[in-house]
Amino acid sequence: MDYTQLPGKNDGDTKKPSHLILILLAAVCCLAVWNTWLTMAQANNTQMNAGLQKELMESYLQTIFHALHNRHHHDNLNRNKRSVLGQLDEHLESLTNLIDGAIQDACAEKCSSCPAGPVGPSGPVGLVGPAGPVGPSGPAGAAGLGGLAGPAGPAGPAGPAGPAGPAGPDGPPGPPCPAGHSDPICPVGSPHLDQDYEVLFIGPGSGSNGQSEVLNLPSLTRANCTPPTFPYGNYYGYVATLMSEGPLLCGGHYRSTYQSTCHLAGKEWIASTPMKTIRRGAEAVTLGDAWWVTGGFDGSANTLATTELLLTNLTSPEWAPHIDLPHILRHHCLVKLNTTHVFLTGGSTELLSYSAASFIYSTMTGFVRVKDMSTARNGHACSLHSDNLVFVAGGYTARGSTKTTEYFSLTTLDWQDGPDLPISTAGAKMISVNCETLFLGGDGNKKIFKLSDNWNWVEVGEMKTQRSYFEVLKIQFSDCVKWS
Repeated sequence: MDYTQLPGKNDGDTKKPSHLILILLAAVCCLAVWNTWLTMAQANNTQMNAGLQKELMESYLQTIFHALHNRHHHDNLNRNKRSVLGQLDEHLESLTNLIDGAIQDACAEKCSSCPAGPVGPSGPVGLVGPAGPVGPSGPAGAAGLGGLAGPAGPAGPAGPAGPAGPAGPDGPPGPPCPAGHSDPICPVGSPHLDQDYEVLFIGPGSGSNGQSEVLNLPSLTRANCTPPTFPYGNYYGYVATLMSEGPLLCGGHYRSTYQSTCHLAGKEWIASTPMKTIRRGAEAVTLGDAWWVTGGFDGSANTLATTELLLTNLTSPEWAPHIDLPHILRHHCLVKLNTTHVFLTGGSTELLSYSAASFIYSTMTGFVRVKDMSTARNGHACSLHSDNLVFVAGGYTARGSTKTTEYFSLTTLDWQDGPDLPISTAGAKMISVNCETLFLGGDGNKKIFKLSDNWNWVEVGEMKTQRSYFEVLKIQFSDCVKWS
């Protein structure tokens, strides 16, 4: 219907169609609200009062009817426009209040007995709004701490050498070094007697008639000191260690007798605390704070498995029994691997017998058998070479004295053949000095050989007297000087 053709319309009234549209929109909204409320009431099984329903419907229809009827009467509508709109607002407000109250009552009754429904899913995140204006600058912060200094730059190039100054006056001549000394630290004629250094002490042995020697290191020239001669003639088959007072020699054979006695080197040989057991052909190494003497044979020529310790960390050193060897042994070989582990190989179990058995010993594990040597032997020399090879050279085999060598790898735990010695001999000694392995003496030999980088034996020195079944020790030159 075209509401502009209703009676009473004049051209000057341009706002009346908008009022009619508002009334119709209000009616539609009311119907929508009414329908929503009825749906909620039915869903909650709530019955509204019949009189309330009738009252609300009549009020709603009456309002709509009067609004339409008054619109057809142009004159009345103009006079009562404000009144009708006011009544419409009042009825709409009453209708809204009644519906809200009914809904609240229904919800209160329903929610008191029904659990809450599940939470619906979250709506989509809204778009980020535009950034706000930049705020005013804050006050300036306090000054920060200074940073760490950077690393020093590289040194600049050396400046040119200045002119030589005038020569100073000659000082008084100093005392000369020991005669025959050729080491770089103490050249002949220079004042270095107060500077200590290592020398090599070579003890008496079979064939030396009680004589010892001292050689400079690394030159192996004779040092200017003379150890005392052992007072009982030919002395061999003993063991030796270095005490704070000097070399200590124990056991062995002199005066045609096997010994348990010990002697300390000084201006003369001084008797010291004897071992608990007579031993000749024993072997010994330092073990922690003690000196460990093993095997050998006693005064009745019985081969021994017993061992004993010299406890050197006491005010007065004492001997104490220690663990037995795996079997009786003499003229075997012991090599110190570190402060807790020792390597044992070869030796004799009885007269004219030869062993190839090898063991690694520690105080934690005892003796652990490893692979046997390739050649059974006794009276052989041995030493640790390059920190991971136990080197064995010479000795007696079933065929007599030998020049063969072999070495045990502490990495692979296997034996390999080494380079042959220049001579066949037994009763020699090996020692590692400044990462070099030296082979000294033996039956009929007074030469000194070194295992070279080319893996062969090179002659590097000579002892004054040939000897066998003796001991060598590294000592300080200051100890040697005390004997002179």
